Amino acid sequence: YLRMNLQKFLNCTVIEKALWKEKGQVIFHLYHLPTGHSIEYAKGKEKTITVEADTLDNLFYGQKIDFAKIDVQASEVDVLEAGRKFLSTVPKLVVETHYRTIPSKRTYPRCLEIIKELGFHTEFAWDNGIIYAWRK
Repeated sequence: YLRMNLQKFLNCTVIEKALWKEKGQVIFHLYHLPTGHSIEYAKGKEKTITVEADTLDNLFYGQKIDFAKIDVQASEVDVLEAGRKFLSTVPKLVVETHYRTIPSKRTYPRCLEIIKELGFHTEFAWDNGIIYAWRK
């Protein structure tokens, strides 16, 4: 679907890898709907495939990117931690966080800490779990 949706955009490249905390292979849990696939297991994600994975730093550090959106289905803390060099060069960032209503699993507190440590100003939208971040 991604390739089909990007057909008319000549400046896009599809990279067939999962974002993760290290380079290698990961087990990718498939959800029964077309969205929500994740490295993290959850009920309804019993089917799996093995995929290549890499970090933000390995894939994108050194490239000029004006805006990054990270939506990695509950793996955002690991992805942000392993992408600090790359993220230090991005002026605007949006991160979808997960488990807002489960205190023991919430990802937004640590994500906010990492993003602020990188010098971003932030705003957190509690209703959808999204962190908006920018540099002045």
